[in-house]
Amino acid sequence: ALALPLLKSAEALTSIGKAVDYMDQTQYDLMDAELKKVEAFVSQLPEQSEVGMFVLFLRAVWYRDARGEFDTTLRLLRDVKQRVKNGKEQDIEEIDKEIANTIFKRGLARTDEALARRDFEEASEILMPAVKTLGRWQTLALLREVNHRLGKDKETRDLLQGFIDEGRANEHVPFNLGLICNSYLGDLECGTKAASLVQTSGGPGLASLLRVDVLTLK
Repeated sequence: ALALPLLKSAEALTSIGKAVDYMDQTQYDLMDAELKKVEAFVSQLPEQSEVGMFVLFLRAVWYRDARGEFDTTLRLLRDVKQRVKNGKEQDIEEIDKEIANTIFKRGLARTDEALARRDFEEASEILMPAVKTLGRWQTLALLREVNHRLGKDKETRDLLQGFIDEGRANEHVPFNLGLICNSYLGDLECGTKAASLVQTSGGPGLASLLRVDVLTLK
């Protein structure tokens, strides 16, 4: 009696893994096909099941990236967040990042500049608390990009420099600081210092990228 559910569960996990791979490769038709395989199985699971919430998360991202349905994506992501509100901090940060990313992409797609700026501001507000925990590097990179659209490069620079001054920065903080200084502010001295900090933080590959960025500005 247990074999069939276990088999279906294994098949579901295989389809989920394939869906993630296809998402990374932007092959959204194939991602959709794998999600459809697993959604019928997931519908039989408890609402709070981790598998079910992850599939819903993937479907939300699919609606955004494959079809540009930002409001549908936001509705689904907020549903997932509600279900995991007492879950792991890193899971909540990931969901907040994707909510902010969806709002940011909606802003990029708008033709009304005022509405676009409102979206950028909302995305920035969502990202700020998560960035201060110095969790996922993708959250930090997204804040850098969002704030650039808002003309807040100096504010982001000061925020990241503050993390460094407090002695609690990983290698991604000076890396993003260097990108801001080099690409956005044209501050070569700041960019060079940031590259050195990345090197000492154990990120030689990131440091090399920053040094190339500096050289292109000279």
